[in-house]
Amino acid sequence: MYWKDESDIARLVQHHLEAAGFAARLYHTPTNLIPDAERQAPALFLLDIMVPGGDGWMSAAAYAITPGLSTIPITS
Repeated sequence: MYWKDESDIARLVQHHLEAAGFAARLYHTPTNLIPDAERQAPALFLLDIMVPGGDGWMSAAAYAITPGLSTIPITS
């Protein structure tokens, strides 16, 4: 899960996902996200699309062209 601008909301979403039995990894920057996802592929990417100074859709495009990650669903 990559969430940049609202860390409190990100932690709340992470808490609810984990309470529902999902493992959730939280990233405040996309720097390590692709290498980590390549090592242990997630079932889903959950992105914040409205980030200051960036665009979650650009991150989604990067995952979509990365071999091994392109078939993982992306939602926001």
